[in-house]
Amino acid sequence: MNALILGRDAVASLLPMEECLPLMEGALRSLARGEALQPLRQVLRPPGASGALASMPAALSNPRVWGVKALSIFPGNHGAGIASHQGVVLLFDGTDGRLLSTSGLRGD
Repeated sequence: MNALILGRDAVASLLPMEECLPLMEGALRSLARGEALQPLRQVLRPPGASGALASMPAALSNPRVWGVKALSIFPGNHGAGIASHQGVVLLFDGTDGRLLSTSGLRGD
């Protein structure tokens, strides 16, 4: 497997916010034109757990890529100095399923 693994700082340096905004606009326009799929997120809240697990898949038709964001949410973490949102984004080739990249997320 030759996947690119990026941490939070690498993503921020490679894709500054001023460059990200027009890309997000293009992605949302693709979604409006039916060139992308973004089903509702699924949230798992196990009984008795203090947190939740969310899964947010999406797919583009051109280029053919699939992605999923998996996120854990633990609101009580703030009191322990830990970010409440922890997660990862996985990007796959939509033609053959190869994992292309992954990046870690951490909300502050």
